Amino acid sequence: MQNPADRSSGERDWSARIRASITRLMEMEEICMDLSKAAEKRKAQEAEQAFRAKVDRLEAESEIAHNEHWERLRNVCSTSIAKKMRLTTTKIPPASAKESSSWRPSHEALDTLAVAAVTEQSNEPGETATKGKKTKRSRRQDSLPVGEESGTEQKVVQVYDPTLVQAVDKLADKLTQLLSQLQTASDEATAEPILAAAANIALEVTKMRRCEEVAMTRLVEIEEHRQQIMQGLLEYEQRKEQRGSQGDADSAPSSRDSSSSLQRDKR
Repeated sequence: MQNPADRSSGERDWSARIRASITRLMEMEEICMDLSKAAEKRKAQEAEQAFRAKVDRLEAESEIAHNEHWERLRNVCSTSIAKKMRLTTTKIPPASAKESSSWRPSHEALDTLAVAAVTEQSNEPGETATKGKKTKRSRRQDSLPVGEESGTEQKVVQVYDPTLVQAVDKLADKLTQLLSQLQTASDEATAEPILAAAANIALEVTKMRRCEEVAMTRLVEIEEHRQQIMQGLLEYEQRKEQRGSQGDADSAPSSRDSSSSLQRDKR
């Protein structure tokens, strides 16, 4: 017969083995009976999810910043290319004192008009600068660029006066002739008065365009004031009509009362 002590020890061994296997299965199935361990595991999962969400958000923000950076670089490159395409006639100051006395800085408006003149001269076939022929200029009646005196920016002003456009075209044609003479001139003494005259013409053109802008602003203000006056007159007429209709409505009952009183007197 089996000893009762051996039997109890065997049962304890079997119960320990069963508990160990159950614990192993619960760990494999990620089932935890300990509440503290379950809370820690839940916190770890939440932290991992938050970390992944943060990584995704940072990746999205990085991609957006990357796209904005490339867009900014593209705009800067296009702006720099446009600036390089402009004709800059800035002179380098000479070393000698005699030449430095005759050196003058370039004017922004003169540079702008020089671009148009040189471009149109290069586009016209069969016309040379030595013959001194007048270069035709395309008349842009939609907008005219206004050059600031500081030489920093240029803004577009809408032109509505055809007379002003014709005057600006005449001045531009005169400036084109002066520039063509300047190209043929070789000595500094001949080129200096031509440059001075061209700068004066460019300055006058800039002043005319600014006067046009001020005049158009004033016209807009006058038109707005006129609309306000017309709106006030319309409201006054509406109030007058309402008062007239109310007066007619009040006079109708009074006439009825007077007619009824007359009929009573006759009776």
